Amino acid sequence: MALLAEFPDAARILVSADERSSEDEPDLQQEIVRAADLSRGVFEHHRVRFYDGRHNLAYIMVLDVSRTTLNEFDLQNILNACHSLVKLDASRCGLVQLPQPSLWEKQKSLQVLHLNRNDLKRWQDLDFLSVCHALVWITLFGNPIAGQTQFRPFVLQCCPRLLAVDFRLISDLERISEVSGEHWQGGSISARFVGALLDADDPPREGNFLNLKLEDEVGPEQRLQLQTSEEIRSIRTHSLKSSPARLIQACWRGCMGRRKAHDMKESFLRAVVRLQRGARFVLWRKRMSEYVKGYLHDIDELDLLLDAKEMLRRRALKLIEVSVRRWIRRRSQRMKQRKASAVLGRMGRGFCEYRMLFYAVCDYKRHPGFYFPERHAWEFRLLFNVILKRYRFPPLPPDHEFEESKILGVRFPQKDEVPFRQRTLHALLNFGSHCVLRRLHSGRNYGTAWDGPMHKMVDKAANMEITYARANLRRRGCNLENRSRRAFLASCVSGRHPIHRGSKDEAEDDSHDCLVFKELLEGPESRWPQEELLQRFMNEAKISGCKRWRKNHVLEQGVVDKETGVRCYAETGWLSQRLLYAACPNEKVCLNLAMMLNEFSQLAHLLPSVSAVPVLHEKGVLQVTAATMIQATWRAHRARAKLKCGLWTAVVTRRAVLCIQRAWRWGLVKRRLEMLTGALRVMHSI
Repeated sequence: MALLAEFPDAARILVSADERSSEDEPDLQQEIVRAADLSRGVFEHHRVRFYDGRHNLAYIMVLDVSRTTLNEFDLQNILNACHSLVKLDASRCGLVQLPQPSLWEKQKSLQVLHLNRNDLKRWQDLDFLSVCHALVWITLFGNPIAGQTQFRPFVLQCCPRLLAVDFRLISDLERISEVSGEHWQGGSISARFVGALLDADDPPREGNFLNLKLEDEVGPEQRLQLQTSEEIRSIRTHSLKSSPARLIQACWRGCMGRRKAHDMKESFLRAVVRLQRGARFVLWRKRMSEYVKGYLHDIDELDLLLDAKEMLRRRALKLIEVSVRRWIRRRSQRMKQRKASAVLGRMGRGFCEYRMLFYAVCDYKRHPGFYFPERHAWEFRLLFNVILKRYRFPPLPPDHEFEESKILGVRFPQKDEVPFRQRTLHALLNFGSHCVLRRLHSGRNYGTAWDGPMHKMVDKAANMEITYARANLRRRGCNLENRSRRAFLASCVSGRHPIHRGSKDEAEDDSHDCLVFKELLEGPESRWPQEELLQRFMNEAKISGCKRWRKNHVLEQGVVDKETGVRCYAETGWLSQRLLYAACPNEKVCLNLAMMLNEFSQLAHLLPSVSAVPVLHEKGVLQVTAATMIQATWRAHRARAKLKCGLWTAVVTRRAVLCIQRAWRWGLVKRRLEMLTGALRVMHSI
């Protein structure tokens, strides 16, 4: 039984004075008590031991103090002394109120509580019992509060885990009504059950679940244990039987159990039939072998018997061969599995290391952007939109303009002009090694026509003679011819760089659709390439519109002015390209965009009028720009270092050479003029 399992080492149980003689009355001070019947005045003999707290009463699980006059202080001492109560019977004790909830909260194992036929009148007393979470049965009939209409709903609200109140089970209808707010009125007859005999004077009735058929040798101590255990078991059993939901669940579990047993029985019968068939076959083969041996011995044909042995040997060899082949096949399969697992693990580790290396080299966290030429902005925007939609970011509109970069592409080759690399990281690094980039400086010095600073030469190693010669030999300055001066002033550029000049409206006027690509885009989708990336590219192009050719407004050489006849270089960008900048929202978008651009460069030839996008990540652009500036600085330093003299010495020498050349030329002109003047005088004298 459930409660007997909780009393494995039960010692002695106190019974009432009617069943025990005075000399057999136990001493609570000398032994551990698990259950005690102190009803009908026996509690008066032990009242002091509950008050002083010097005796160990914490092991009492069943305590009966019914028919004893108690007050709130007595019940408070009982709860303080006994912490392991499973059942407490305090009926007919004249209780007017109950102790505070802090004392009831200590009773973690209290399941049965009898408080019937007392003088409880306050709703607050019932609320105190809400802290007893293990309580399953409580009796309160005979109290003034039990006659109220809202008595049972209030008790159920305070203790929702109760299974019975007084002698009536709590039905599912009451619990549903309590949840919905409609209080239950009355009860069904099937929910009633017969309660425990609370009075010893009442005669036992047939059908009472407490009317136990105990044998003669069972003492009063064990009877109290069995009574408490039977009460809890009977309440739980009747609660299960009276609940429609639990009854349906029990029927369903029984049905599933019977079905499972039936299936197990059928499988067992099939296994038995197979075993019997195999056993019969083995016995039949054995009998046939013995019969053949006897028959061949009778007809004196032992050679046939030897042939039979040979057949058995061959059969055995065949079985051995099949077994060996099966073993070799299983072994090779396991080796393949181990190899496959090793390859998968190596590929996984390589993939993770490659991603980490990609993030470390490109540093997308600090530099989440890409640089690309202006003429490839349409292809880049479509691929960028494909990646943004994959990560649920809003796509770029068709009229989106990328940011103008402050980097000048002196040499930014096409994808087919650099060696091919399969891996994306290798392709980016290889492409960066073929680029020549430099920072774009414009609008810095508005005081000079050429938008640049005034340089000053410094030579700390020059001697006094060189310093004196440099001070006397003036530089050429503005002593130029008007044609050269006009050419210089017309070619000076101030403000924005020529590569960023030009009106967007003029570019739109000069643009026109790519007719071949437009025909493919407006045609059936079955003509599109079957690659997944190109399919997404075409769908995005269908949304954004066809590609348009635009005339390049940046000149690659000077233009001759018709009025002056001087070549002007103000709008010349030479071979430099205008680069645009696009920033990505996060690192994953940068990584996947770089991989998609590398994959698109291998498939772009399948689409007409579409070319691969040459692109370089932001950190690579900064590295290439820094390398270009370092190389230019080194070449200038190396050129100055090759001079056999100081910088001022070289300048003075060049100025002296220019002065000598100018004087020589003017000397020749002067001689020619003198010769012409003499000839003119001779002519006039004739």
